[in-house]
Amino acid sequence: MAIDTYYKSLSNDARITFVEKVLERCCEAWGVKKIQEIKDDNGNKMFAIGDSTISQWYSRPTFPWDFVVTTALKTGVDLDFLVFGNAKVSSEGDLNQVIIGVSNALYESCDFDLMEKEHIPYIMKKIERELGVTPSNKMKTGS
Repeated sequence: MAIDTYYKSLSNDARITFVEKVLERCCEAWGVKKIQEIKDDNGNKMFAIGDSTISQWYSRPTFPWDFVVTTALKTGVDLDFLVFGNAKVSSEGDLNQVIIGVSNALYESCDFDLMEKEHIPYIMKKIERELGVTPSNKMKTGS
C-alpha cells in the first residue's frame, strides 16, 4: 500500500500535519468545523467517535482510515481529495444552487400542469438526501 509506505516514512511532526490536513478536508466535505459537529438527518451525532479517539488522531498521530473512507462514501467527495488534497471538492453551496434550480424547474412544470405542487417537497427531500446535502430553505415556495 503506497499510502502506508509514504505515511510511515514521515517524521512524527509531518504525520501530525498530514493527519490535520486530512481531517480538515473531511470536515470541509461535511460542511463543519469540527468532527463532533457532524449530525445525521435527525440532528443526532453521526459517528460514535469519542473525543479521546479524535484527540489521538491528532496527537499520536493515528491515521483515521475508517472515518476518511466513510466520509468519502457518505459525502461523495473523492477519496484522493480527502487524503492528498489532489482533487476539487464540490461545495455544498454549489449543490444547493443545483437543488434550487431543480426546485424552480419543478414548480414551473406545475404551471403547465405537468405535475402537482404537493409532490415537489417530497421529490426535493429525496434529491437532497441522495446528494447528502442539508435542505435548502431558498427554494421557491410555489407561487
